Amino acid sequence: MFCVSSGQSNLNFRFNDFLKEGINIGVNSKSYYAHRYDGNYETLKEHAERTLAVYNKIIVDYGLKKRLRNLYNAVFTEEEHEHLDFNEFANFIKLLVYFHDIGKVNPEFQKIKMNNNICEEINDIDSRHSRLSFILILLMIRNSAYFKLSNKILVKLVKKLIFLATTVDRHHTYLQNSNHLYNFVEEFKDDYKCYLGCLNKCNIINKQVIQKGIKNFHKYFDFDNIFVENSALFALYKLIYSLLIYSDVIATFYGADYKSYKLKMFDSDLKKSFISDLDNYLQTLDHSKKINKYREEFAKKACQRLKKSLKEDKRIFYLFLPTGSGKTLTSLRMASEILEVKRNVRRIYYVFPYINIIEQTKGVFDGIFSKKIISPIYSYTNWELEKKTSEGDENKYLLDLTTFNFPFIIMSNVSFFNAFIKNSKKPNYRFFEFANSIIIIDEVQSLNKKKWLLYNLVLTSIARYLNSYIIVMSATLPKLYMLSGEKERKYVGEIISEDDNDLTDLFKFFSKRVTFKILPNLSFDKDKMTLDDLINIIISNNFEKVLVVTNTVKKSRQIYDTLKETPPLKKYQLLLLNSTILPSRRREIIDLIKSADKKARYILVSTQSIEAGVDLDFEVGFREIAPIESIYQTAGRVNRNNKKKKAVLYVTKQSDIAKRLYSEDFKYQSYEYIVKNISRFNDFTFYKDFTLDIIRSIEKDNQLSLKENQKGYAFDVFKNRYENLSNVDVIEGIQTTIFVKGKIPINQSEYSKMKSVISSFNLNELIHPSGERIYFDSAQFLDKYKEHVLNVKDINKRKINLKKLAYLFSLCSFNTSSSSKKLSLERDCELDIYLVNLGENYDYERGLDVEKVTLNKAEIW
Repeated sequence: MFCVSSGQSNLNFRFNDFLKEGINIGVNSKSYYAHRYDGNYETLKEHAERTLAVYNKIIVDYGLKKRLRNLYNAVFTEEEHEHLDFNEFANFIKLLVYFHDIGKVNPEFQKIKMNNNICEEINDIDSRHSRLSFILILLMIRNSAYFKLSNKILVKLVKKLIFLATTVDRHHTYLQNSNHLYNFVEEFKDDYKCYLGCLNKCNIINKQVIQKGIKNFHKYFDFDNIFVENSALFALYKLIYSLLIYSDVIATFYGADYKSYKLKMFDSDLKKSFISDLDNYLQTLDHSKKINKYREEFAKKACQRLKKSLKEDKRIFYLFLPTGSGKTLTSLRMASEILEVKRNVRRIYYVFPYINIIEQTKGVFDGIFSKKIISPIYSYTNWELEKKTSEGDENKYLLDLTTFNFPFIIMSNVSFFNAFIKNSKKPNYRFFEFANSIIIIDEVQSLNKKKWLLYNLVLTSIARYLNSYIIVMSATLPKLYMLSGEKERKYVGEIISEDDNDLTDLFKFFSKRVTFKILPNLSFDKDKMTLDDLINIIISNNFEKVLVVTNTVKKSRQIYDTLKETPPLKKYQLLLLNSTILPSRRREIIDLIKSADKKARYILVSTQSIEAGVDLDFEVGFREIAPIESIYQTAGRVNRNNKKKKAVLYVTKQSDIAKRLYSEDFKYQSYEYIVKNISRFNDFTFYKDFTLDIIRSIEKDNQLSLKENQKGYAFDVFKNRYENLSNVDVIEGIQTTIFVKGKIPINQSEYSKMKSVISSFNLNELIHPSGERIYFDSAQFLDKYKEHVLNVKDINKRKINLKKLAYLFSLCSFNTSSSSKKLSLERDCELDIYLVNLGENYDYERGLDVEKVTLNKAEIW
């Protein structure tokens, strides 16, 4: 029988004793089961051993022992080290992993879940097992060492261990706030007699030990004094939880074949391939062009400084590079340098704010790297597993997608930050994988300023405790590290900044790319719209490629319609791009402008959809007044490749809608402020000074209403308040999905991605070729989608179908943050989406007619 000893003769914890003893299986010659696989049973002991084996493999292969030691030193004091050395702490984590399912000895679990009648029914106890596992582990903690309750050091140490052990209680569900665990004490008092009866029936542990253990347990659940204002305990808790649930899901999925599981990482061969492929690609670039020479100088300087920073044990690298100066390639070269110097790097993560940039970058990277190592992961990632695979291979691929098991991942900043701030299981699978990795974060300014302190805390914690190497870059780069304390700042290296004296000539070359001007008579407001200056500038300068950016979808359509009916502009092809334009049309527009003849004339009217990362180049731009970083991002699309000696981005006069949309931003960058400083906008040091002012305002008490919110999010990390953090959204607003029903035009590139899925689901009748066009019947597809997703009983099969069909679904739909309560559209309750018909309130080239589908004329677009 498995028994817990009544105590040890000294003060040292001995968790290894419990691991050696293991789980005793066999009551009345029957076995306890953990899982059923198509009629076959996995015993509890087998699952415990397999889960621990997977955990041990992850620790070794991913190089996590040093990370655990680092966190152990940060969380436990030197006095506590005397009672719990690192080896026993490592054994404690193994104990959590090994015994995470011991509560499955619960007779009700065995009877209901496993159809295994171990003993007669126990009254007043349900089939749950996680709570019972946690209780047994509490008793192991209590009985793993002899100590007196008056010993304050040991009491605090035990509290920390109990807090970390709550990961077992939560391993099948979401994480709770630490203060919710107080409720457990009251539940414990009511439930322990039932559990006691259960355990006695199972002969797992003797009654005296349980009674002794329970008697004083309430004294250990006051966790307040174990939380100090640092993020180490938060990181350790999340790391243990991540490793536990990851090891459990792998052991459960693979079963007896668990040894075949492999973490996909950068091994020596893959590192060599990555470095050589990048070097070969760089040699193909034409360095006779002036812009390429300057890009090369930036990259060389960045890599030189990176090497120096790595020697100084820097982990976070801030990289400011002007638009068009080769940010992407420079960051890849920096990643290559880190791979060469740091042997412990396991993965590369490339993080973007928008899906369209992920798709664009994936195309660029595929042209650089010979091996298929790049895996874009987002909500409608195309299913890239070959058609001729077994069901088992499909399930493994789905598991890899869920757990991000790929060596080089391009992902959204939502998925990235969710691994740290969300409390559900799915994002937390990925937490440990960011350890010993290179993380490149682009367009960091897109993150909500009110949460900069939180995001900076996340980055510094990853770098400090998980040994990640983080490149933060942008053409509009806020220095988030200024929000850190001195201990954290020592990990930061500023690779290239806006006022870098060694690079003055390079900055001058790119600073001349665009100048900024206010057009006081230009207005995009509906009732005051005056476009005469805009039209006159286009015609008098005979521009060929023109960009017009406004703040709302409604205005973009109004301006598009007005310009389309303007006689002098008939020689231009008018294009419209906003958040309601379907992805296929969006890609069609971008490809059209990119591949256009130099003399072709285009006017693109857009919302912020065009801003960050879209690789298009216009001769002139017009921007509705907006926050300064948005104005800068629009300027990034004007004279992007520096081919013109002089280019201008014109900014409108004050806008009523801008005040409402950007109320928080305009508190510190009013129209008057923009007018006063616009002549300095093409001086890179201006933006640096501007963002430093914001950071200073965040640091000041009661300034700009930011301090209280900032403190709150950081406080939730320090106090391990997971449910509070889970309410933080990287993207503001609730996303509403609108599905367009009709025959959607699809280009050949789209169709090539669709063909394997079309074939595997026998959807050929939905494809209608017509001349050079291919049309996809989205109305019929919606019925097929429900059939293959909603009506499939097998959970794994349903998830696989959902992933496979996600790309097709995305071709016919778009998301908006506009409130669904203000939409006069048919709702599909089964899928929780809204429907619009192509040709009625939706036009393929013009998008959604927002005025017709908006209730009460609400300004939500």
